[in-house]
Amino acid sequence: DKHRAYRKYFISDDCVIIEMDVDLASFRVLGNSIYAKDKNHVYDCRHGRISTADVKSFVDVPSEISSHITGRDKNHYYFWDEIIRDTAGFGELFKKRVRRR
Repeated sequence: DKHRAYRKYFISDDCVIIEMDVDLASFRVLGNSIYAKDKNHVYDCRHGRISTADVKSFVDVPSEISSHITGRDKNHYYFWDEIIRDTAGFGELFKKRVRRR
């Protein structure tokens, strides 16, 4: 509403709605995703504030096979509020491939 922001997520047969402490003037939802941000923080609808996310570079990552539950900033990819670890090294391989073009 005009005075507060809320996050909503679904659980088995119901949903949870929690008021959020955000800067309303700069608050916006990122596309059709679970993510939102204001001038100070990035949020997801289930966990709230994502303390490790870089607010300036954070964007949602659209997906044809999921519900926009992946995001990224200049340092990491996120699945909900968790940093996705590239244990197979595909990120470095991709960077090398792009540099060669």
